[in-house]
Amino acid sequence: MRKSSLSVAVAAILSSGVASAAGVTVNQTGVPGVQHQATWVQLPAHVATILIDQDGGVVHTADVQQTAAGANHTSTVLQKGSGAVGNDATVLQRRFDPDVSTVMVDQDGEGLTAWVRTLGLAGGTEPNDYVVMQRGVNNSATVDSTDSHGDDVDVNQAAEDNTAFVDIADSARSKVSVDQTGFDSDATVEVANATDADVTIAQSGVNESATVSATGANATASIDQSGNGNAATVSVATDGSATISQAGRNGIAQVDSTGGTGSATINQDGDEMEARVRFFGGSDVEVAINQLEDDANTALVTATNGASGYKANITQVGDENDATVLMWGASVVDSTIDITQADTRNTALVRSVNSSGVDIDVDQSAPGDDRDATVWLRNSSGTTAAVTQVGNDQVANVETLGDTGGMFTVDQTQGQNDAHVSSADGSMVAVDVDQNGRAGDVDVDLVDSEDVTVTVIDNATSFENSVDIDVRDGKDTGISSTQTGENNEVVVNVVGIEIGSHFDVIQNDDDNSVDIFSSMSSAQDIDISQGLPEGDGNEVELELEENTLTKLMITQSNNDNFVGLGIVQDRGSIINISQADDRNVVEGGITESRFNLDITQGNVDGDGNTVNLGSAAGFLPFALLNANETDVDIVQNGNDNEMTLDIFNDFGSTVTVTQDNDGIGHLAMVNLDDTNGGTYIINQDGGNNNSASISSMDNLQSTATINQIGGANNVATATLVNGDDFVDIVITQTNCFGCVAAGDSANPTINQ
Repeated sequence: MRKSSLSVAVAAILSSGVASAAGVTVNQTGVPGVQHQATWVQLPAHVATILIDQDGGVVHTADVQQTAAGANHTSTVLQKGSGAVGNDATVLQRRFDPDVSTVMVDQDGEGLTAWVRTLGLAGGTEPNDYVVMQRGVNNSATVDSTDSHGDDVDVNQAAEDNTAFVDIADSARSKVSVDQTGFDSDATVEVANATDADVTIAQSGVNESATVSATGANATASIDQSGNGNAATVSVATDGSATISQAGRNGIAQVDSTGGTGSATINQDGDEMEARVRFFGGSDVEVAINQLEDDANTALVTATNGASGYKANITQVGDENDATVLMWGASVVDSTIDITQADTRNTALVRSVNSSGVDIDVDQSAPGDDRDATVWLRNSSGTTAAVTQVGNDQVANVETLGDTGGMFTVDQTQGQNDAHVSSADGSMVAVDVDQNGRAGDVDVDLVDSEDVTVTVIDNATSFENSVDIDVRDGKDTGISSTQTGENNEVVVNVVGIEIGSHFDVIQNDDDNSVDIFSSMSSAQDIDISQGLPEGDGNEVELELEENTLTKLMITQSNNDNFVGLGIVQDRGSIINISQADDRNVVEGGITESRFNLDITQGNVDGDGNTVNLGSAAGFLPFALLNANETDVDIVQNGNDNEMTLDIFNDFGSTVTVTQDNDGIGHLAMVNLDDTNGGTYIINQDGGNNNSASISSMDNLQSTATINQIGGANNVATATLVNGDDFVDIVITQTNCFGCVAAGDSANPTINQ
């Protein structure tokens, strides 16, 4: 009878009742096109070595069962040869300590299946070896081991669309190695309740997937992938370590770790890669993500539930990369976060909640532009954060809420950089911002903060920079801004600041400006210095509203400077304005305030300076409106200076104007309307061609004095309107050649 290609060669063997030291060999080879089936079952204490060799056919089946005690188990299944399709090999072993199990399955072909399953006894002490080799496409290899010790598993698959699955439970010190070459292959290794496991997966090809889960302590897992579109996931438990290396494009790598002292390293070389590391609890954890020389990569590290001694390091080289570190949950303490990025359009983000003693360093100092770094903290204490950026169009953000004892530094070099700092409900926080370049912007926003210090420095190469500081509802706040260069700007808004705050602004060189608005604040010190050593054309705009006990010092060096005042309902403040040299201007208005104002222009011999505290200034309807018991002292040295002062509805104020230094061409005008009990003095001594005038309307019990002693061709005028009562106006011109004094009634008293 002829044999068709569907003929079946069957070998069914049950070990006999006689023990044998020799192994059993089943040889089903040499008959092409035949379906081979081999089944071998070992009885107790009998032959424990079996070799099944199947070749030359299709749909081979080999089934081995070794479940008896008393011997080492060795199973070898060979299903080799070209053209094989759908071969299946199954090996079941039950091991009894101290017996040793050994399995090797070697298959060629397509659609192959290999299943190795071993059952041991709990507490086993002997190692076991399992090897599966498959060459071909669409193959499957499964190794399942339970209650063993020191298992050594090797799975090797060549070609594409292959699947490897290794499941080990209750087997300490196991070693697993999976090697796949091709594409669209999948490898999964699960090690449960097994300490000191060592797992390695290597894949070369595209669209590969590798997964490792090791829930026992001290596990080590390593995945190495080359090719595009690969994915790797590792989960380790207490004191576990994981390493993933990927080369190619569009790769995804993820590591999860729970408890203990663990480590995770992800190395990626290629574009559009994604790396994620998540730690739940643990201490002295070390994480490193390296994405080098490529673009559009993403790195994410998270730590939760009381991680301590945490060390996270992310390094990215290339354009459009993103790095994120997140810490939240229970307190995260004594941890270190380092992010380093090179090249252009990169983004770094650190978020920390309920952390303590965390050291954060974001380094974007390597060449590159258009990068963004953000440090975001909630309810942290003792945090140190530093952001370093070198390049143009960089953005740095430091944002804190409820932070205590934090120290934050932003260092930016080159131009068009932005730095944003905000702190709310914080205390004992220190922030330093250093910009070196031009057209930079710094924003500082403080809310309900106590004992917070902010220092902003724009150094010698800085031009056209802007600093915007907003402080609300705090105390003991200290802000310092220093700008060196031209066309810089500082804006300070202060609302509701309590005792002990100070604001220092220093601007060197020319054409800089300061704009300060302060409202409902008390006992604050404001010190503004402009123009050192030789800067001209600087400007200060000052608005005070409902403040008490403010101490303000404005110092402007050199020429063509400007100060604008708008003061409303200010109590007990002391304001000093000093302008050196020529063509400086102070103008503005004061309403319902009670304080001291001292203005000095032309410290030695400055010319052409102007003080206009009158209605024409445009700030308020009148210069001094309801400014009771205010003390104003104005000194102008040099020549051709002008002073205008309007006082309305005032009680008990004192105004002294001195235009001195043998000056020429001074002009001083004091206009009084509805005032009571004030003292007003104009001194123009020793100069020529000076003019002084006092105009009084509806005035009561006030004293006005004009002194022009010495000099020549000076003019003094006093005008009384509406029958002022008890007004004492005195004009004194002694030793004054060609001087003229005029009044419209018996009052004033003129002494010539």
